[in-house]
Amino acid sequence: MRLSFSRFSSIGLDVGSRWVKAAQLSRSGDGWRLAACAAFPRIVPDAVPAADELRQIASILKRQGFVGRDVILPAPGDKLRSGILELPAKAAGVPMEQIARAEFGRVQKLDVSAAELSWWELPASSRTAKGTVVMTVAYPYADAEPHVNAFEEAGFRVRAIDTPTSAIARGCLPLAKGKRSFGALDIGASAGVLVLVRDGVVVYERRIPEAGIARLTTTLEERLGAGREAAEYVIGQVGLGSSTDVASAERFAEARGLIARHVEAAVSEVHRTLAYASHQYADAAVETLLLCGGGACIPGLCEHVAARVETEVRLAEFNSELGGADDVRSRVGVFPACAVGLARFP
Repeated sequence: MRLSFSRFSSIGLDVGSRWVKAAQLSRSGDGWRLAACAAFPRIVPDAVPAADELRQIASILKRQGFVGRDVILPAPGDKLRSGILELPAKAAGVPMEQIARAEFGRVQKLDVSAAELSWWELPASSRTAKGTVVMTVAYPYADAEPHVNAFEEAGFRVRAIDTPTSAIARGCLPLAKGKRSFGALDIGASAGVLVLVRDGVVVYERRIPEAGIARLTTTLEERLGAGREAAEYVIGQVGLGSSTDVASAERFAEARGLIARHVEAAVSEVHRTLAYASHQYADAAVETLLLCGGGACIPGLCEHVAARVETEVRLAEFNSELGGADDVRSRVGVFPACAVGLARFP
């Protein structure tokens, strides 16, 4: 029998509230390298993606060098139910799957028969547990089916749906440079997503709606009396960066103050996450926090966060292991961690 394997991975397709991010890998020896990557604004922002818009997205992807229609999608973060459970110790004959489903349904008050549920065992922590500690995530079919149907109607073939945090972790893993524990903060338009990874496993996740860039844009519009374009300019070009121009510094002082206060929602969550990590895993402190997503482009953000947390903070950026042409990197801008992680879906 002759087996034929595609040279290209499925397309990791992350359709956010304001932007579309996509990535595709190609086989290179025993591994994968970036074959295509794109980031462009939504045609219909802040709306559930309908088939007509998705057809236009498919056309854009084809023009930008993507191959095929197979896609891996992230589940919308606000539709997921997740939590950490302590189950009985693993032993022969113990029905862990059934126990996990029953316990999660009880805790979340959720009919798990009407949802896709996934769980994974967390690494042993410094706090000795008598049982088995697992992370559990569920995506109700009532939300999943119309989401998938819209993509299928537009001509895509949905091969899998992943959790955003798992995709972000997988996308950032090559950038963590072998760190045993690292964090990733993806700042998008509608929310920030914080994920903690230990030994390659997601051990903590948090969605932070207050950190969404759309909320900051609205704040600047209302408080400064500026239009949307002016607010977006201040976020993308002024940000938290220092200025040697005294007049410019005075002019944007209030805007920088508003941006700094907005960022504190994410910084506070980072502090709680680091405290959780040191409590649970005292033998492996978080060594790096990677910033990704559109909000990571705010000038001065990396330095601002680094001054407030006790760990290394750096931007998640394209590296030599993943590859990618210079023109692709310049066109995409910030590293699209979620889309790359989706493309790396096993």
